[in-house]
Amino acid sequence: MSKNRFHVKKGDKVIVISGAQKTNTPHEVISVFENGKALVKDINVKLKNLKRTKDTPKGGQLRTEAPIDVSNLKLWDAEAKKGVRTRKEGTGRAKKRVSVVSTKVVGE
Repeated sequence: MSKNRFHVKKGDKVIVISGAQKTNTPHEVISVFENGKALVKDINVKLKNLKRTKDTPKGGQLRTEAPIDVSNLKLWDAEAKKGVRTRKEGTGRAKKRVSVVSTKVVGE
């Protein structure tokens, strides 16, 4: 089975372009999974109620980020101040992701 490749990588700044979590402010990608999902910091946050136990005597709530589909994300271009599509430029291992709008390297 070949490795899946996506337009976003761990540590990239992205915006969410569709869905209930749609936003125009950039957020950081925590991790990208092989099934086409990504964890994005402070996006798609779910709360889990915790029972009282010896470890958590007061109980409480646990906040965790749930995965969001990679197709709902766009890379953030700081120069253009918006989400942009990218293309690959270069040869071999020297390929870089370049913004279609500003023609600058994005996410490096």
